[in-house]
Amino acid sequence: MRVTDTFDDEFHYCCLKTASGSKLGIAPAAGMRVVPGDRSKNTVLLQLEVDDLHELFAHLRQADTVITFGPSRDKQHGFWFGGFADPEGNPIWVVDKDCP
Repeated sequence: MRVTDTFDDEFHYCCLKTASGSKLGIAPAAGMRVVPGDRSKNTVLLQLEVDDLHELFAHLRQADTVITFGPSRDKQHGFWFGGFADPEGNPIWVVDKDCP
């Protein structure tokens, strides 16, 4: 994934593009003039897959990120998973590449 565009105008966001051509926009809610409600009642949950979950969590700890759970191992299906909060408190779940 690579950053394709950044915008530092009144909205301040960036676009990411995957090798397959999918684009994803990322911006802080306040920058988009959105006031989030209770984040524990989100109807959408972002889940990411990473190659090395332990390396990601080591980086998150070093950056003083709020870890909400994990890393834990799903013994039945043989993959690692965990969760953390973004700077605005939104939950993000992460699984490793072995997740079915």
